[in-house]
Amino acid sequence: MKHLTFYLDFISPYAYLAFEKLPQALMGHSVSVSYKPILFAALLKHHGQLGPAEIAGKREWTYRQVRGRPSNWA
Repeated sequence: MKHLTFYLDFISPYAYLAFEKLPQALMGHSVSVSYKPILFAALLKHHGQLGPAEIAGKREWTYRQVRGRPSNWA
């Protein structure tokens, strides 16, 4: 059996949607999953990086992508 470690920060809409869909996506596969919550902002800060919400273009793109879509994705 393969093992998957899924690191996620629920502040990310993409991580949340992946978390919701992962069990269904792995159905029928021999994969065990361990979930590891992280603080993505702390990782970014530790490495001296800005987060997507702190970069105007990325923030705007993310907001456009997720506005109204979670009901369609989840």
